[in-house]
Amino acid sequence: LILAKQFPDQFRVVSMTRDPRGVLESFSKKGLQEESKGALAASVYYLYSLLCMKIVAREIPVHAITYEQLMTRPDGVLAELSEWTGLDLSEVRQKMAAAHAFPVEHVLTGNRLRHKGAVKVDCRGYKEPGASTLKNRLVSGVTRRVAKALRLIPS
Repeated sequence: LILAKQFPDQFRVVSMTRDPRGVLESFSKKGLQEESKGALAASVYYLYSLLCMKIVAREIPVHAITYEQLMTRPDGVLAELSEWTGLDLSEVRQKMAAAHAFPVEHVLTGNRLRHKGAVKVDCRGYKEPGASTLKNRLVSGVTRRVAKALRLIPS
């Protein structure tokens, strides 16, 4: 918020959220340098992140997208982002279309990904999120209902 207020004409916030099922599956992955998180911890983290972004959005304009939108219609989402930010994202669009890797250069890319060096975004192999275990299905369903009830995500 401080940067946005100091540089209002140069600062843009993009919020990318993800379906809770995808969050739970991602956080339960093993073999990464950080420990995997349980379903309840991932759910609390998800709701906390949405709440923080809601607070930020009260103070400054935020352009919201979802991971699922980016994966299913990358050209449209990147065109919207390009228009909203005023940035030329044509190189990003080309890299995504060719499933090239993007370097991971800072923590904001995601704590669990920062050790990988590069992240490949391949929209062609994208599948809608699904929770693999009964527990994850139940927790993600409750999490989604709570997020909608609190108006943290669209109904």
